[in-house]
Amino acid sequence: MLGRRIRIVGVLAALVLLASGCQWAMGRFDPGNTADNTTELHLSSSNISHLGVEWSAGLGSNVSATSEPVAAGNTVFVGVRRSDNTGTLYAFPADASSGCTGSPTSCTPLWTASGGAFGQPLVYDGVVYVDRGGILVAYDAAGATNCSGSPVTCQPLWSGTGGGADPVVAGGLVYVVNVAGSTDEVDTYSPGAGSCPGSPPVCSPVTRYQVGSACPPDEYFGPGAPASLNTCEATTVAVDGSRLDVGVEVSSQVFSLTMGLVGDATTGRVAAFAVGQAASPAWTTVGPGEPGFAGVVATGGNTFTTGATSDDFGVPPSAELEAVTSSGQTAWATQRGPYLGLAVSPDEVFAAASSGVDVYAVAGEVCGSYCEPTRQYPVTGLDEDTTAPAIGADVLYVGVGKAVSAYSATGTVDCDTGTPTTCAPLATVALGNFASQLSVSNGRVFVTTQDGRLLALTAT
Repeated sequence: MLGRRIRIVGVLAALVLLASGCQWAMGRFDPGNTADNTTELHLSSSNISHLGVEWSAGLGSNVSATSEPVAAGNTVFVGVRRSDNTGTLYAFPADASSGCTGSPTSCTPLWTASGGAFGQPLVYDGVVYVDRGGILVAYDAAGATNCSGSPVTCQPLWSGTGGGADPVVAGGLVYVVNVAGSTDEVDTYSPGAGSCPGSPPVCSPVTRYQVGSACPPDEYFGPGAPASLNTCEATTVAVDGSRLDVGVEVSSQVFSLTMGLVGDATTGRVAAFAVGQAASPAWTTVGPGEPGFAGVVATGGNTFTTGATSDDFGVPPSAELEAVTSSGQTAWATQRGPYLGLAVSPDEVFAAASSGVDVYAVAGEVCGSYCEPTRQYPVTGLDEDTTAPAIGADVLYVGVGKAVSAYSATGTVDCDTGTPTTCAPLATVALGNFASQLSVSNGRVFVTTQDGRLLALTAT
């Protein structure tokens, strides 16, 4: 009997591990921002043609931005910012098992939190980490501790001393972008920070990575005569093993000796730190025409950046997508784009553009500075108001106007044999409004729309 119980417990534990492995618990899926959920077990090219809306939920009025939905256990979380700079953090039942009625099915939240504009949530070890009004706050993901009332509302377990934007977890630490201070930095917090002083508790960072040294120095024609004044803002964080990559947006005011201020330019760079070495980056990408940041992905020792440089001078950017080696050298690049976001598998880079999704080989060094895509997913209506791509198992998902389309991520189903290969959608689901953010977790595609709704899609 004891042996039977041990075998049953072992099977249950394996099932729990399999289920948890499918979770999209942080923005862009993992610490490197790859948006590649290789552990998705339920949705694949074999059943994706049956994709449809399972349930939907309202996110309130005056929604100006939503986070990427993240899921942990049987709960999906969305952060909302409203036009008056307030917001709400929502927790919904991922499988519509509670508080959901009607046909089509509509769900009410399991619990909510308010108090400021909410950013991208991260769920780790039973705690939701999220930026609320420029401060990192932590909530009980189960909606029990520090939660009360009907409907249930929650208060933070603790808060940080600064901002908590774009959180990722790696090596047992939560990394966040802190833009609340005078100098941007990346802070790390211990997930077990509930024993911090104060009531409510306020926790201090474990480490603070100083991003200011990655900002290019101001340039001058001479004493008191500026040629270029630069300000820098950390925009995103990606962790790949022992390396921390920080996307830095550089805003420059350009002056002339005779005309004064003649224009503005926005470029970007990556500051790469060795994890634990916070004083200054190990290297920083430099040079004119660096891409601005719609995405920074760190995986397999490489860094991939994308985005369009903007300026007042009509000068085209030198690269729209760039692959950088672990030592900070450009491996390859392309002038195509501009790209709106990335998903990166072990072998390929998926870059969303206005004309569709372009695919490049990760090992694209042979093509130098003018790489061309090996495969394309043409779409209609993809623009800056739609989603970055996401991968679940062997399916590529992307928001296309007022719909979500699914394609063969491997280029083997409904794809031609041309050069480059062109693929048609395996499924398209109408949303009723423009797609905003999406994720793929445990048999469902969660997508937010610009009119303030969350939809769960599954193979019906």
